[in-house]
Amino acid sequence: MFAPLALTQALPYLPLAQGDIDYQVERRADPQLIEQVLQMPSTRVLLCRKGKVAVPFGQHNMAQLAASRMRLATLPGSYVARALEHCNNGVVAMYLGRYKGAHDEHAIALDLTAVEEGEQLRRVEERAAAAGHAVDAAFGDDVDARESANSNAVDMFEQAVERFDWVDLRMFAPHASSREIGQAVTMLSLANWHDMQRHCPHCGAPTEPAMSGWAQRCTSESDDHRILFPRIEPAVICTVVDAKDRLLLQHNHAWKHSNLFSVSAGFVETGENLEHACRRETMEETGIRVGEVKYLGSQPWPFPFSLMMGFKAQALSNDIHVDGDETIAARWVTRDEYTNLLVTGEIEAPGKATIARVMIEEWYGRELDWARGTQDSRIRNRAARTIQGENMAEENEQGTHLDVPDFLQYSHDHVWVDESVTPAVLGITEFAANKMGDIVFVDLPEVGMRVEAGDELVQIESAKAVEPMISPVSGVVRYVNSETEDDGAVINDDPYGEGWIVKIELDDDEPDLLSAGEYAKFIAQQQ
Repeated sequence: MFAPLALTQALPYLPLAQGDIDYQVERRADPQLIEQVLQMPSTRVLLCRKGKVAVPFGQHNMAQLAASRMRLATLPGSYVARALEHCNNGVVAMYLGRYKGAHDEHAIALDLTAVEEGEQLRRVEERAAAAGHAVDAAFGDDVDARESANSNAVDMFEQAVERFDWVDLRMFAPHASSREIGQAVTMLSLANWHDMQRHCPHCGAPTEPAMSGWAQRCTSESDDHRILFPRIEPAVICTVVDAKDRLLLQHNHAWKHSNLFSVSAGFVETGENLEHACRRETMEETGIRVGEVKYLGSQPWPFPFSLMMGFKAQALSNDIHVDGDETIAARWVTRDEYTNLLVTGEIEAPGKATIARVMIEEWYGRELDWARGTQDSRIRNRAARTIQGENMAEENEQGTHLDVPDFLQYSHDHVWVDESVTPAVLGITEFAANKMGDIVFVDLPEVGMRVEAGDELVQIESAKAVEPMISPVSGVVRYVNSETEDDGAVINDDPYGEGWIVKIELDDDEPDLLSAGEYAKFIAQQQ
């Protein structure tokens, strides 16, 4: 007789168990660490607020598109250092760690939960309008020198609250790189803890951040300024299969979608081991007795600070008796039955960021996206170019034309590619720089990242607009000029020289570039 758990192995991938950062734990106790790291040109400053992460303006609308990519918004480290020096409004800075490599990149996160939007920002806009400057000027050195340093710091953080989109991790993760998923998970886990624990649990005195954001210090001398560490709530989640290899699915009362069915899960009780928690939760919620339990993997779940540990278990009984309180429906399904339920919409699968979805896919034997008709972005973009290629040629000829050097092949009004060298070089045209005004932020890709023609390669933010730079070619990013993120003048001053910001190694020597018409249609689909 075949045992359903016989071939069970640990899951090789979990959506939120990502990242390759070196935490540099040994440096956290240095009170000058964050200040020093902010002065480094390779430092990225990321933002979160009220359990959400900041992404460039406009990306919130891309979350519903399966092929879209999202990135974390960033602030220049040197500006943040000056703002934090004079800021007393509860902004929490957290040192995430370092990425070893040619640029030795560091990451710092700011929790802006204590920063309120509204009146202060309106005063910034009024001052900027009266002086004839863009609001983004508040991020510079010479803004309204008559105001106090603390006011300027507040201006900067309130602007960040207003100028960026703020998205839930479950919305962000399916569209982000593994590195940024890891950054988002870590900063939200820490930020949620800081926000929820503001007083010492031992004496009730107020706490303050310590150890570069990874701890808190009690402010009471009578408590010897006790050091407090982040709270983690362990929880188990378990796929249960019977002797026929059917999967047990259940719907909980607290879930908003009435057709959402997932697997058994719950918190670990005090003094309880993980396997016992799996058996107890399954019995309490569905009345099913569980025998053998095998470990699958774990991932953080910062809602607010859980650690989900996944297991697969063998059922010893089949009769379902839901508790009617927490679980209100449960059923056994075969793979064919589950397929039909998904296709008809009778059942909805857990979200892409959840460990539950990956665990169900392990039982199912394939990914679940196909059931909703979703297509891989690369296949869709490639097919669109094939179908539309001939129709776009005439449209491209009638599009915007720029006076660019002969060796640059024109793709769109703010993207050009130099095919005379290998790897090819992508840059920003002088037309784009003039159109957008002084560029304030440039969000760059990672070296080694794979891009397809039609993918958003760079997010450019300026005083006038927020623009995505769409890659006209397919290939692998081999070089990134990280100085552009901290110094807009690298692009503003010389778009054809230092303005070269990315080099891509092409898939072939004669790539099919996106035409202007294709680009326009692609952007229209994103809106």
